[in-house]
Amino acid sequence: MKTVQPKQTANAFHVSNAQLGSSLRACAGAASGFGQDNRWRPNSDSETATVWRAAAIDMRARTLTEADVQAITLLHSGLEHVAATAQSISAGRALLPHTLARTATEHLLRAQHLLDETATSEDRIQRRLNEWLYAITESGYRRQGLLNSDVIATAGLTPDDLGLTESDLLQQAHDRAEAVGEVITDRDPSNKKTRGPRVEGTPGRLSTMRLAEIYTAGEAGGIPAFTMRALSASVHGTEIGVLQSFSDDAPADPSLGGVIVPVPAQLDPPTLAFSLLGVVLSLVNAIDSIRIRFAWASQTKADRRYQRDKDALLATWGRALNAP
Repeated sequence: MKTVQPKQTANAFHVSNAQLGSSLRACAGAASGFGQDNRWRPNSDSETATVWRAAAIDMRARTLTEADVQAITLLHSGLEHVAATAQSISAGRALLPHTLARTATEHLLRAQHLLDETATSEDRIQRRLNEWLYAITESGYRRQGLLNSDVIATAGLTPDDLGLTESDLLQQAHDRAEAVGEVITDRDPSNKKTRGPRVEGTPGRLSTMRLAEIYTAGEAGGIPAFTMRALSASVHGTEIGVLQSFSDDAPADPSLGGVIVPVPAQLDPPTLAFSLLGVVLSLVNAIDSIRIRFAWASQTKADRRYQRDKDALLATWGRALNAP
């Protein structure tokens, strides 16, 4: 008896941009619901909850808890940006998905780095301190910007009204580092090429590109940095980022010397899925990291919804990536 093989159609892998956006939005919503169902807190019987309860009296526990709480704030921001990225994809926006995706991906990658279930307590303490040191340096630049302007005098303020100085904040970080058995290497202010303050023996706060390679490359090293640089180029208005979101067949204007004025055009589904794949991977990885670290219960209604929407997300974007 002859076996009839199913007919392969040209549309077997067809996925629209609207479907890419819809699946991403659904998973982001389910992830938010999963977090809300657990109040964005560790299971009361978990090891993490024990650390949180000791935070008031133990500096190591406090620093680890700060890492967790910082990760939660990054997750909230990351998920909000993922939802906005998804909405802009479904709406057919050409440029907005790339700039929103850049923020979403970085915030989720940094959240995962702080929650990383494969990291030791020492690793996570060092990461928290390096994030703090980076924030202190950036706040110093902001403060100096105001001091260099006429705003202070116009408002009748003094430098003391701007809060603690960078040196005061760095002293707090030094005190904390000493309390948890770490040492901070300060930046040399006379050498602009030196790196900012960092925990001794570490490279400091890792770049977004490095985090993308660590957590999303798999066996495709170099691809995450390639796509992340394109997203960053879009954010900064660089041609290699912006021009990818414009039509390459816009007609020349004969009345103006044949000048071609590009027209915004959303990428086709396979290319768009490839360009924004980091959003999908960092979303799934970050949620998996917090559920493990916080020991969230499985098989709850919120967990089943998240698992269903995650599977649908990966299947939809996988079909787009594998399209002929």
